[in-house]
Amino acid sequence: IIKKNDQIEEHHTQIDQSEQHRTQIDQSEQHRTQIDQSEQHRTQIDQSEQHRTQADRSDEYHTQLESAEQHRTQLESTEQHRTQADRSGEYHTQLDQSEQFIVQNFNAGISM
Repeated sequence: IIKKNDQIEEHHTQIDQSEQHRTQIDQSEQHRTQIDQSEQHRTQIDQSEQHRTQADRSDEYHTQLESAEQHRTQLESTEQHRTQADRSGEYHTQLDQSEQFIVQNFNAGISM
């Protein structure tokens, strides 16, 4: 009977150890799950950083685009002013020629 009790006691000890082992396995699984979740979180943070970088680059691009648009508008305005100045120059040249023609004809009329 003592031997039988020893066997039962040993069997209970093995069962307890098995339970402890199972608990350790469960804890390891939970730890692995936490590690996986941490990795996913890190991946999400990396993606957020990439999106932020892309948004910053997009903002820079749009700022440059707006600046280029303003520059083009200024160039077009400058071209219009230059064209107006050229036309004004042509007008003044024609005016000068007309005045010279009138003066020459007037002088020619006086000479006759």
